[in-house]
Amino acid sequence: VEYGRTGEGLYVRVRVDEQGNVGPTTTISTKDVLPGTPPELQDAALAASACGDRTPPRSAISTKRSRVGRKQLYVKGRSADRGCRELSAAQARNAIAVGVSLSKRSGKRCRYVGTDGRLTRPRKCSRAIKLRAKGRYNLKTRKLEWTLKKKVKIPRGRYRLRATATDQSGNLERRVSRKNARSFSVR
Repeated sequence: VEYGRTGEGLYVRVRVDEQGNVGPTTTISTKDVLPGTPPELQDAALAASACGDRTPPRSAISTKRSRVGRKQLYVKGRSADRGCRELSAAQARNAIAVGVSLSKRSGKRCRYVGTDGRLTRPRKCSRAIKLRAKGRYNLKTRKLEWTLKKKVKIPRGRYRLRATATDQSGNLERRVSRKNARSFSVR
């Protein structure tokens, strides 16, 4: 049994054939399970819809393994989601996305490192530019270990690094703490 999510709502993908053996993929909407659906598929759809994940993921930046210089940005960290524990198949799909932003204050505004590795023009601090971190989901710890490597060209100064994660349910990490945000100087 595989669990998944699409734009219309939560779906369950179960691989079965007419006799109930493993076969082609069948997609069932949890919103409206049709009469005549085999009982084992109805149970799977009910189990998937019973989970209403509203818990946002939490991230932590590793201070020992992260380095920021004038020409290189290397950030490591972990993100965990305590959402639907019974949906381990959905958790295993590495459905946590992590965005990392590097900013420098410029008066009341912020300058962010863009996709080209250079600082942008000053903009509202609420309009962060997030660089996509790549990672691998660990089934044992239920955490995503991610890394961001980027060639940058930034001047000396004081910077703020922040990691923001989004889980497969669309819950966005909004809380800023000492774990997911760091301030430092580039010399």
